[in-house]
Amino acid sequence: MHRAVDGLAALLAVFVLAACGAGGGSPTVASPSPGATATSRVPLRTPPLAAPRTVIVRDQDNGHALSVHVGDHVYVVLGSTYWALDGSSDPAVLRPTVAPSASPQAKGCVPGAGCGIVTGQFDAVAAGRADVTAKRSTCGEALACTGSQGSYRVTVVVA
Repeated sequence: MHRAVDGLAALLAVFVLAACGAGGGSPTVASPSPGATATSRVPLRTPPLAAPRTVIVRDQDNGHALSVHVGDHVYVVLGSTYWALDGSSDPAVLRPTVAPSASPQAKGCVPGAGCGIVTGQFDAVAAGRADVTAKRSTCGEALACTGSQGSYRVTVVVA
């Protein structure tokens, strides 16, 4: 009797291990492809579960490059309402999702100071490279921009 219980336990262990794929190989699933026999097996591959990222670039990122993946989102947030966001140099790589918008800051701001932000939103849709650019001619209350103060560029490399 004791020997029969041990044999049953061993048989049960073999079935459990086989069902769980403990045989050291990849899990398999029957192949429905044409020309395959009913007993053909193909490896079952599970895609990675990486969610799209949201990357935010700001004034201090001017002149820099960033790397993102297809499906990621890029938000540009510039700290003055004087910026005019030009958009993406290659919409087939980095597509604008909404029109750029300005959000003025009403409280605590001197009129003409450009207080507030300008934002733009983009989706990385294909591998490649695109620049996001913006320009401004005024850099404060009655102050003209000098040198590179009036231009903004971030290079986005999509993998």
